[in-house]
Amino acid sequence: MNLSADGIYKIKSRLFAYSPNLAQSWALAIIASLGGAIINAVVVAFLSQILQHTGLFDILFRFFNRAIDDYIRMFGWLLTVGFVVMVVDYFGRRINYAPVQFPRQSPLLLLLLMPFILSVGILTEPLATLVLMPRMYAKFSQINLPVFLIVIIIWPVYKEWLYRGIILKGLLAHYSPLRAIMWSVVIFGLSSYNLWGVPTAFCFSIAIGWVYWQTRSLWHCIFMHAVGNVIEFLFITPMQIKITYTDLAGGYYIYPVALLVCVLSVMGIKKIVVPYDITSESRG
Repeated sequence: MNLSADGIYKIKSRLFAYSPNLAQSWALAIIASLGGAIINAVVVAFLSQILQHTGLFDILFRFFNRAIDDYIRMFGWLLTVGFVVMVVDYFGRRINYAPVQFPRQSPLLLLLLMPFILSVGILTEPLATLVLMPRMYAKFSQINLPVFLIVIIIWPVYKEWLYRGIILKGLLAHYSPLRAIMWSVVIFGLSSYNLWGVPTAFCFSIAIGWVYWQTRSLWHCIFMHAVGNVIEFLFITPMQIKITYTDLAGGYYIYPVALLVCVLSVMGIKKIVVPYDITSESRG
């Protein structure tokens, strides 16, 4: 199906132009979290029962290399994304999309974002240990294609579009950058499906929120989120045994090194980034 220019304009209006205030952001996050949790639970339970009753479960279990449960979860997440898209579409029906030319960033920015988010991941590892965070991917049966697609593609694209491209963008239009970023961090952290991971979610969200404020580039945020998930993904084995950064480095000196890398990365990013001018945005 070919979309006309007017059709593309309407899609962008509904999915990218909506700029919620704080109360609307909380409402949107709650609807997305509760709706997603219900959809995932119902889809996983319903499809599993259907497949088992029809005798297809054992067949598909062998065909998909024992990953059928994870394919069902991936389908649940795709339905969740569809549900949230419809919610945002409903809220944005009266919004007119005004195309904005954001500054073009240097390709070097991507190279600096990698050590930046990696160092944040290393520095937040003790937080995960202190709160006895359950294994992030314990609900998955193994590391396989559907798990990879969920963790590296679906989650980064969906969550960055919602929490940075919609919620943070809206908060930046209503409040000061610091206030907007911190509120988006709180909303993102408390909307997490794994509340034990809130401390690390806060830290990652601050880093990604700062980059979004500087660049207004959703793609850079998606890249950072995907890299951050890869960091966690690589330290989770099918047996759910976690290898820590201190294990790999052979000592706790990895943390001051990570702090130095983080500081140098931030300095480099601030030096090369072309910031988005927010002086024309209204604040409450």
